[in-house]
Amino acid sequence: MANEAGVVKSVTGGSARALNNATGEVRNLSVGDIVYQNEKIITDSADSKVTITQTDGKEITLIGKDTITLDQDTGNNQTVADISALQQAILNGTDLNALEETAAGGPQAGNAGGDGVSLGAASFAEGGHYSNISENFRNLNGSGRNFESPISSVGGYADGAAGTDVTTPVVPVTPAPTVTMLESEAKETKAAAGDEYLIYNIKLAEAKTTFNLNVAATSNNAGNDYSRNLEYSFDGGNTWQPLVDGKISANRPAPIQNIQVRIKVIDDDGRINGNQNEGVKAEDRGAAFGADDYGVYKNGVTLSVTDGNSASASATGNIIDNDDILTANKFLDGKHINTEDGEDTITINNGARNSTIDAGTNSDKIIMNNDTTIEQTNIIAGEGDDRIDMNNGVKFENSTIDAGVGGDTINVNAGAKVRNSTIYTKEGSDTTNINGGTVTSSEINLGNNTADKRDVVNVNSGSTLTDTVINGKNALGNDEINLKAGSVSHNIGINTGAGNDTINMSGKLMVDRDTDDILIKTGERNDTINIDGGEITGSRTRPAPYQNVPYQVQMETGTGDDTVNIKNRASLKDVSIITGTSGIPVGGNDTVNITDNSKLEHVNINLQRGTDTVNVKNATLIDVAIDSEDDSVDGINTVNVDNSSLDQTKIYTGDDNDIINIRNTIINDDKHGAYGTIIKGEGGSDTINIESSKIFGEKAYIDADSYGTSKAGNDILNIKDSTIDGIKRIYTGGGNDDIHITNSTISNVEDADDSFRSIGAGDGNDTMTLDGGTKIINTNIGMGAGNDTINIESGTILDRTIISGGTDNDTFKLGKGIDLSNNVKLDGGAGNDDTLQISENIDFSKVSNFEHLKLGADNESVDLKNLSIGDVLNITGNKDTVLKIDGDRSDHLSLKGFNNTPVSNHDGYDRYEGFDSYGNTISIDIKQGVAIDFY
Repeated sequence: MANEAGVVKSVTGGSARALNNATGEVRNLSVGDIVYQNEKIITDSADSKVTITQTDGKEITLIGKDTITLDQDTGNNQTVADISALQQAILNGTDLNALEETAAGGPQAGNAGGDGVSLGAASFAEGGHYSNISENFRNLNGSGRNFESPISSVGGYADGAAGTDVTTPVVPVTPAPTVTMLESEAKETKAAAGDEYLIYNIKLAEAKTTFNLNVAATSNNAGNDYSRNLEYSFDGGNTWQPLVDGKISANRPAPIQNIQVRIKVIDDDGRINGNQNEGVKAEDRGAAFGADDYGVYKNGVTLSVTDGNSASASATGNIIDNDDILTANKFLDGKHINTEDGEDTITINNGARNSTIDAGTNSDKIIMNNDTTIEQTNIIAGEGDDRIDMNNGVKFENSTIDAGVGGDTINVNAGAKVRNSTIYTKEGSDTTNINGGTVTSSEINLGNNTADKRDVVNVNSGSTLTDTVINGKNALGNDEINLKAGSVSHNIGINTGAGNDTINMSGKLMVDRDTDDILIKTGERNDTINIDGGEITGSRTRPAPYQNVPYQVQMETGTGDDTVNIKNRASLKDVSIITGTSGIPVGGNDTVNITDNSKLEHVNINLQRGTDTVNVKNATLIDVAIDSEDDSVDGINTVNVDNSSLDQTKIYTGDDNDIINIRNTIINDDKHGAYGTIIKGEGGSDTINIESSKIFGEKAYIDADSYGTSKAGNDILNIKDSTIDGIKRIYTGGGNDDIHITNSTISNVEDADDSFRSIGAGDGNDTMTLDGGTKIINTNIGMGAGNDTINIESGTILDRTIISGGTDNDTFKLGKGIDLSNNVKLDGGAGNDDTLQISENIDFSKVSNFEHLKLGADNESVDLKNLSIGDVLNITGNKDTVLKIDGDRSDHLSLKGFNNTPVSNHDGYDRYEGFDSYGNTISIDIKQGVAIDFY
C-alpha cells in the first residue's frame, strides 16, 4: 500500500489533481482527500491554491498553475520551504536567494516544474500585511529590478519604479456566483392543470468541472405553498435531479457555468388557517365590493447560494396565492365576483342583486350573513368540495345556487329564508342541510350524479319546506332524504331517481292540494322509505263537488325490491302508498312494515307486480286498503297482521297463490262506516289463517276468492281459537277448497244475498272441518256445487244452523255427541249420492236429502237402533229413493217397520222393504255382513 504523504486541507480557485506517476491514474482532489508519496500534485489555473498538511503536521501550499511531486524528501525542512518561514523572510526583507536555494536544495530540488517551486500569484497574510509574489524562484536581482526598501517590515523589488514608489498589495478574490430568475412568478394551481415552478439560474464566475454549492430556499411566510424538495439541472432544464442535504456537487468531464434550480409550487389547502391571502398584497381587487381583504397576494421565496469560498448570492421569486378571502361589505348590485381557482372564502355581508358570485374551482366557502337579501343572483361554487352557508336573516329570493362538481355542503341555517329559488347540487356526493331555515316554492335539485355518488338532504328540526321539490330523478346514486323530527313539510315533492335510495320521515308532512309534483317517489332499484314517528296527513277540504275525495299524500317506490317501514307511533292519514309506479305494470319484491303502535287512517297500500309482503304488528288500521290492485299473477303476496286493530280495512292479495295471516287481532268495524273489513284472496290458490282473533261488523266478510266472479283457486281457510260474530259471510269460492275451523265461535253470520252461503265453499270439491270446541251459531253453511265433504267432529256445537251440501255428491261425517236438537238441519243437497256418516244414533228428523247412510268410519263400530220407515223418509226426503246403508260386521242395525226377509240382493247388498202410512213402498239396501235386528 502506498505511503501517505498528507491530507488536503483546502482547495480554492481552480481545481487540483493528483497524478500517480507509476500508474498514470489521475484523480481530482477535494478537502479531506489523502495524498501519497510519488504522486504529482497539479494545479490548473492562475487562481488555484491548494494546501496539504503533511504527516508531520507541516503544510505545503501550491499557488497558481504549478506542480509538485511528493517524495520522501518533501517532508524535510531542507527540501521544501516552510510557509511561515518564507513569509517571515519576505516581511523581514531577507534576500531570498540564499533562503530559497537552501530550502529548495538547488534548482532541481523537489522535482518542481519551471525554474523551481512556483509560488505563483499567491498571497500570504501575516500581521495584517500582504505580500504579492509574482516571480519564479531564482535570483531576484537577475531580473534587473531594484530592491525596494522595506515599508512597515515589508520589502520586495520595484518593477519599473524608483525606490520610493510603493505599490499597494492586492488580495486575489474569487468572484461569487450570480443568481437570477428564469421563472420569477408562479401561481398556486390545481395539480390537474399541471405543475408550476419558480426557476432560478445560478451562474458561476467561470465554467468549471468541479465545484460544490450550498443551496437554500426561504420565505417570510410560514405557509405550505412550495415544496422543500428542490431540484437542479445541469442541462438547461431538460433533466432534473433532487438536491441532497441542500448541496449541489459536481465532478464532471466537461466544465459548466450555469445551473438551474427549481422550486415546485404547491396548491396548499386554503381551508387551513393561515393558508389564505399568503404573503403581501400586491394588487387591490376588492374596492368595488367593499372587500378590503381581497387582492393579489404574493409570497416571496428566496434562493440563496454559497460556494466553497463562502461567497454567496441570492434571488427572490414570488408565488401568487390562489386562496382568496373576499369579504363584501357593500351591497352588490350587478357585480361579478370570480375568485377563480383556490380554496377561497367569500362572505356577503350586505346583500346582492342581479349579480354573479363565482368561487371558481377548488374547495371554497361562500357565506351569506346578516339581515340581507340576495335576489336574482347566481351563486356558483364551482369544482371542488365547497360549502355554502345562509345564516340568520338572509333572504335568498329568485336566485340560484350552483354547487358544481365535488362533494359540496349547503346550509340553510336558522332564520334564513329561501323563496322561488333553485339549489342545484350538480355532480358529486353533496349534502344539503336545512338547519331551521325556511324553503318556499323552490327546488333542491340533486343533479346528474353517477351511481358512485350519493346526495343527502337533511331537513332538520325547526325547518319548514313549503311547495318545494327535492328533485333527484336524474341522480343515479344511493341518495338519502331526511325529514327529521320537528320539521314541517307542506305540499312537497321528493323524487330520488334511480339508485338504492332512502327517505326518512320523522317530521310532519302535509298535503292540501293536487299537482303532479306533490309526490314522494323513489324510482328504480331497491329503495327504503322510513316513516319513524312522523305525521303524514292529507286533507279533506276539497271543494265541491269533490268534497268527499280527499287530497292524499302520494308515495311510490318504483321498480326494484323496495321497503316501507312505518314505525314508532307514526301517524298516517289520507295517504297512498304504491309499491311500484302508478299506471306502469312493473314492480319488484316489496315489503311494507307497519309496527310500533303506528296508526293508519284512510290509507291505501297498493301492491304492484312482484312478490310483496305487508307486515302489520302492534298497529291500528282504520279505513285502510291493502290492495294488489293490478290483480297481478306474477308474485305471491303475503299479508301478516299480528296484535293489531282493524276497522273497515280491506286486504286484497290479487291473482296469485297468496297468504293472509291474521293473529291476535281485533277487527271491529264502525257500524256507521261506509263499508266493513274485507279479507279477500281474490284469484289463485290462496291461504287465509285467522288465529286468536276477533272479527265483528255486519259489513265485514272473508273471501278466499272474489265472490260473484269466475276467479277461482284451491284455497285454504283456517280459523283457530277465534271469534267471528255478525259479519256478512265467509266464502272460499270456486276450486277445491279446504275450510278448517278449530275451537272457534262463528255466530250471526248472514249474507243477505244468499243466506245459505253465510259460510260458503263455492264450486269445487271442497272440504270443511268443524273441530271440537267449535260453535256454529245462527249461521248457515253452504258448500255449493261439487263433491264436498263436511266433517263435524266431536265437541262441535251447532245452534240454529243449516248445513247444505249443495249440488253433486256430498259427504257429511258426524262425530259422537253431535247435538242436532237446537234448530239444526243437515241437508245433503241436490246430489244423487249424498252420504251421511254417523258414529251413533242421531235425530234423523234433522237430516234430509241423503242417499247413502254410513255406519261409522273404518274400524269404528256403530249400533244404530230403531231405524224406522219415517227415519228413512227423513234421510232421503223422497219415498222413491232407495237408501243405501254401509257398514261391516262390527256394526249393528235395528230396523223397525221393514220385512224381516230381504226381497233381493245385489252387489253385496240386501234389499229390505216396508210401507209408509200412505201405503208407499220404502226400500233400503243394507251392506251384507251388518248385523240386523227387526222390531
